Amino acid sequence: MKHIALCFFLLLSVITSGQKIAFTEIPEWVKDEIPEITSKTTKNDVIGGAYTSVIDYQTNLITKDDYFFTRTHVLTETGVSWSSEISITIDTIYNELDFHYFRIIRDDQIIDRTSDLTLDFLSREDNLSQGIYTGAVTAHDILEDIRKGDIIEYAYTIKGENPIFEGHSYRSYALASINPIDYYRLRLIKDPKSEYFISALNMEDLPTWNKNGKIEELELVRTNLESFEFEESTPPWHIAFPYFFVSAFPEMSSVSNWAVKIFELENESKLAISTLFEQITAGIDKEEEKIDAIIRWVQNEIRYMGIESGIGSIKPFQPAQTIEQRYGDCKDKTLLLVSLLKEMDIEAYPYLVNSTMQHRLGDLAPGAQIFDHVITYFSYDYEDYYIDPTVSFQGGSLGKRATFDYGLGLLVKTGTELSEMEGQDNESSMLIEESFEIVDFENAGMLTVKSTLSGMNADYMRMYLDVFSTRELSKEFRAVYGVLYDVFEKEKLNISDDLNANIIEITEVYETQSIFKTIEQEGKEFYQMHYEPLSLYDYVSSMNCEYKNYPVYVPYPVNFKQITSVKLPLPLIIPLDVKTVDNSAFNYLYSEKMKDMTELVLSYTYRAKTNEIKNTEFNQVCRDMQGIIQELPLTLTFPKNL
Repeated sequence: MKHIALCFFLLLSVITSGQKIAFTEIPEWVKDEIPEITSKTTKNDVIGGAYTSVIDYQTNLITKDDYFFTRTHVLTETGVSWSSEISITIDTIYNELDFHYFRIIRDDQIIDRTSDLTLDFLSREDNLSQGIYTGAVTAHDILEDIRKGDIIEYAYTIKGENPIFEGHSYRSYALASINPIDYYRLRLIKDPKSEYFISALNMEDLPTWNKNGKIEELELVRTNLESFEFEESTPPWHIAFPYFFVSAFPEMSSVSNWAVKIFELENESKLAISTLFEQITAGIDKEEEKIDAIIRWVQNEIRYMGIESGIGSIKPFQPAQTIEQRYGDCKDKTLLLVSLLKEMDIEAYPYLVNSTMQHRLGDLAPGAQIFDHVITYFSYDYEDYYIDPTVSFQGGSLGKRATFDYGLGLLVKTGTELSEMEGQDNESSMLIEESFEIVDFENAGMLTVKSTLSGMNADYMRMYLDVFSTRELSKEFRAVYGVLYDVFEKEKLNISDDLNANIIEITEVYETQSIFKTIEQEGKEFYQMHYEPLSLYDYVSSMNCEYKNYPVYVPYPVNFKQITSVKLPLPLIIPLDVKTVDNSAFNYLYSEKMKDMTELVLSYTYRAKTNEIKNTEFNQVCRDMQGIIQELPLTLTFPKNL
């Protein structure tokens, strides 16, 4: 309870010490003149009742300062709510905030409201419950007296950047919004002696650096940008709109060279590593078992907690500190694991990845700032392994561990470029075996469900069970079947866990009331049972079959099988069905068979082939999915009076 209260306090508290906002004039290096703009935007073009008509981003790569100016038009009453707050997020360690002005243009009159601002700093520890402390704060203010028809303007500068990058700046700018933009300017200035590299996605005619006195500057201007139609189904790694990058890193090899220094093991930690290695491997003779023991110790004995502020957001703690404090985030745990593996003369390195961009990481410009996660790579007995040391309670021996495939990553080794990761997830699957035993139509029956989870599915369940009780899990499972039937737990949930094989088996036993309902048709009474494979709906879901401009995200990997047995009180004679669907996204197989005329066996198999569907193939995949869903419900009917 104390922990919850502390989290709540941290989330809501106002930071009152050490944080100040300076109200200053616009810096001399900024060009703040905005030309007259003939807008083509109408109210019917705008979502939310307000739109930002002018966006002006200017970055000083010499001083590492970023200037922002926005002009927002409030078109409707709804737009008043949308436009009545200012929120600016900075890092408490290395950023400073200079606010220049806030003004309203109303009935062609400029009203300076800068002195009305309070701009309290609020903590933004949104991920604290997940063990991540960022140190980020938000300067926030609720604006008073905003009206329909107002034009709101404000400008500010965020000063400074993380010193861990050693001046290797990186910026990215999105040139799109859900609403139109009348005028968009991006301006960069740099020292002529410094080299910065520009690149872009979905853009042509890139600007170039031009000499302007003692500086070089680059300016990109776009007018009357149409609103960008985002599709919610688009994979997060697919950037469909224009994006502009500037980076001090010419290629990924320069990033890896920088990262080698960041993940360097200091002499002070070497004794701690040697001592811990001896403790973990004491009494273990086989090398493979030693590796397993080391991995499990780092995963399970070092709790996940990230101090992601300032230099600590990038540079890991030294292993000696991580061992002593018994917590760390991905980079801390990776450096510890790599260092322990090297005690066995195993070639091991940190492996930087991006959990959002994944296999499309190469679309971004080279930069140390594009990575948000790090795992461990090592080579043993001519095999490559990727281990995520942040995954607690992971099952499987060395060759059986399931590691999420991030697609592309950067090995922290001198001179390396992006490399393709070979994910280790050949074992992840889910098998559900349902057995209905119905002695007669009037009385209660029995339902036994055995779920076999392997690979990542077993890992996820193990993590769930570490947080929640079996009672909570039982409630969730029972609620699933409660959608169709009145079920009562006959036996307590039984869970068996084979950690080495990474297989979890869960058995549910229910008493079912009135599976068969009495219905009347054309003056006659019948017993009728309705059935659906409810767990399959997690993967086979309804979609709107419409034209897509971009790829469509689908869950992957998925290897699902369900076998349902229904033992009936009377023989059943029905035509047996078989259905196969095989397209670019998934493979589906459904079959029916009878045993001894009184047992109906239904089999469902679904395997995903990819994590995205091409937009040109989506309609076919969608129609296939809809066809499956329409045929999933099954009804069994028997005459009541034979």
